[in-house]
Amino acid sequence: MRDADRDPGAVRWEIPEPVASASGKPAEGSLRALFVPYGTDGLRPGPDIENYGNDTEFNERQATAVRAEQLKGMPRKYRDVVEKRRITRLAIRTYLSRETSHGAGEPSYLVEVGVTRFADRGSVRLTVDAYRGMAASDVFDEGPVIKGHKDAVCVRARDDEDDDELVALECVAGIGDLLVSFSATGSDPTDTEGITTLVAKQLGRIGDAGRAV
Repeated sequence: MRDADRDPGAVRWEIPEPVASASGKPAEGSLRALFVPYGTDGLRPGPDIENYGNDTEFNERQATAVRAEQLKGMPRKYRDVVEKRRITRLAIRTYLSRETSHGAGEPSYLVEVGVTRFADRGSVRLTVDAYRGMAASDVFDEGPVIKGHKDAVCVRARDDEDDDELVALECVAGIGDLLVSFSATGSDPTDTEGITTLVAKQLGRIGDAGRAV
């Protein structure tokens, strides 16, 4: 839920350059092993996230620092609730939608997926509740429902009617001691169906015990 209070007219969407290849094969039992594989539905490796790469896992100290940076745009009353919860690991990966033919008018999008392991399941529930409260506020517009995952919370960032403007869709869901987050951006009209399909597949891939299924 980054940049919640930004001026939506200040950002323009440009398709980023995908990286040549992703990081090395995830180790068994790592959070990176939980991600939907590249190539699913034509999804490609996305661009690096700042200095972190496009497919990275962080230890507790690193994860806490990365989370603090990611939450800077969240309204203070909700950010305080989230930041108080201890996390032990974090993995992030970016995806670009399948390549489209020039001039075909097909929407393209970029999705950043994060999987965060919390110290306890109660903290995951409290964190999701904080996002749910924010979704019910006037900061965001209501987002789509994720089929098969009724507890997932999705919102749309506010934007104007200029087709060149950045359009953002944010989703979060808790599974056991994991918080799974999605941040999608793209040109309007955004391929909402493609994004929500990835969200559903990612949540379905993670079992209740926090393992890939």
